[in-house]
Amino acid sequence: MADLNVRYELRALGKVGVRDGRLTFPEVGHMPGVYSLRFSGSEGLTEYIGEAADLARRWYSYAGEVEVRVATKATLVLGSESTDLDLNQRWARIMIEAHALERSDAVVRLNL
Repeated sequence: MADLNVRYELRALGKVGVRDGRLTFPEVGHMPGVYSLRFSGSEGLTEYIGEAADLARRWYSYAGEVEVRVATKATLVLGSESTDLDLNQRWARIMIEAHALERSDAVVRLNL
């Protein structure tokens, strides 16, 4: 039985920048492809991988203003009962994340 493999190269185009409160991306042509956004920080490297029929158009959809929002406290409410959630617990953060995705007024794109 033969092994199946896929060969590709994710080549670096450059870094995403911010100008006048908007993201700026490296130049890319109007072509299909797979892309990787890599975030490096004190906790290591995180990578988002996506695909697009038109890479330049995808960059444009990401190039709007950027706002960062966080929730650092949460309360679970059931009827008249409530309890604070410990966001040190991963299950609590995942529950809040799912709830925020459900309630978001933005177009939420998941890359699963």
